[in-house]
Amino acid sequence: MSKKTHFHCSECEEKHHLDFIEEIEVNGEDLQLCSNCHCNYSFCEDCDIWMHNDDSSYINDRIICNDCRNENYVECEECEEHTQNDYVFYALNELNETLSLCEGCYNHTQYCDQCDETFTNDVSFTEINDIYLCENCHSKQS
Repeated sequence: MSKKTHFHCSECEEKHHLDFIEEIEVNGEDLQLCSNCHCNYSFCEDCDIWMHNDDSSYINDRIICNDCRNENYVECEECEEHTQNDYVFYALNELNETLSLCEGCYNHTQYCDQCDETFTNDVSFTEINDIYLCENCHSKQS
C-alpha cells in the first residue's frame, strides 16, 4: 500500500507534493492549498478565522475580516481611517451634526467652555479672557 505523496490544490487544482500543502478552514470548508494559493488567504486577528483576501481589510496594522470590520470598527468621518469602536470620539461640525472621529482627528477639535460641546475645525472659535467660545455661544454674548 503506497502512501499518498501528492494532492490537488483546492484553488488552482494543480497537483503538488504533500510537502507544499497548507490546510485551512474557510467558511466551514476544509481547503488544501499549495503555497502559491495559500497567499490568497489571511487570518483575521479579531475573530481568528481564515478568509480570502478579497474579504479582508488592513486596519491599524492588523488584518481583519469584513464582518469584524463592520461590527468592531467605525470609519472616521474626517480622515476616513477605521478605528476600533472603543476608541471612537464624537464632535459637532458647522452644521451641528455629530461626527465619529478617530483619536488623531479628535485631537484637533476644539472645546467650547460655555456649552460644553466639542467641535470640528470647521467651527470658528473666539477666545475671551482664556475662555474659548464656539460661534453660537459667542454670538449670544454679543
